[in-house]
Amino acid sequence: MSTKFWVKNLDLMTLPLPIGRYISDVCGLLDTGRRVVHFCASKNSFRAASACLASLCITYRGDVTGAQAAQYFNNIRLEPFRDANLGASSFDLTLEHVCGGFEFAVREGWFDLETFDRKAWEHYQQLPNGDMNWIVPARILAFAGPSDTLVDEQGQEVCHPDLYVKTFSTPDFGVSTVVRLNERRYSPDFFTQHGIRHYDLNFEDGSCPSDEVVKRFFAIVDSSEGAVAVHCKAGLGRTGTLIGLWAMREYGLTAPQFIGWCRLCRPGSILGPQQAYLLEMEAYCHSGRASPHNPQWVKLGSESSIGRWAVFRGA
Repeated sequence: MSTKFWVKNLDLMTLPLPIGRYISDVCGLLDTGRRVVHFCASKNSFRAASACLASLCITYRGDVTGAQAAQYFNNIRLEPFRDANLGASSFDLTLEHVCGGFEFAVREGWFDLETFDRKAWEHYQQLPNGDMNWIVPARILAFAGPSDTLVDEQGQEVCHPDLYVKTFSTPDFGVSTVVRLNERRYSPDFFTQHGIRHYDLNFEDGSCPSDEVVKRFFAIVDSSEGAVAVHCKAGLGRTGTLIGLWAMREYGLTAPQFIGWCRLCRPGSILGPQQAYLLEMEAYCHSGRASPHNPQWVKLGSESSIGRWAVFRGA
């Protein structure tokens, strides 16, 4: 028996991997007592992708920790994973980072083969179906920014808000709140007239959020009774960054763990300086976990090159 797993865009190594399908199929074979031989082309990017898939599989089975799974490949030179920018990489995501993030997600119940709907995942991540992915299942969803003109400024196809309203209102999604981080390309009325709250927290594409944006985002997510759907233009950089801050504060995972997990969910997420920003903000977000439901806000100054303020709840 042989199975082929096709992986796209490996030249960028942004982690567009068929994780659910791979783990499901390989775990099924291992459970029958069969030996599995995984082979790939000799190109560095294919070797890294293969090592990643195999490591995630044995991590999921609980045979070893994520760090131990990654160590199996220490004697092989693997291409690091990176963001979706075309320039030089400013942060190399390692196999250990990715496995650590995945291990955390499995422990939190974010990925479970018993409940993971592979067909739905593959369906909704396609552009015509919304280009959306759960980052924290049933809690926070990332999606590409809609437009009421069906095309963006570059003439690229985008989805209409009505598509999202229909999807978000279903029991499988249960989205009660939408947060827009980019410029206005549709009226909030598309959502609000169907009972979905809508908030604007616009900040510059490719940049890091201000203290006020972080403060408002945390308050919006914390007060939401249902799931929160977040988008910027592509639903990658600004979207992943704000979700990462909230997830680090709420669950205590590290910045590299979150970046690894987020890119498994939504390839290409978190760009350029946003990676260093999350690393810088990690300690502050973790400090805010002492009282996760404390409504008081604390603002801490940062003297790093990013020059941002750290904001979190509790102290």
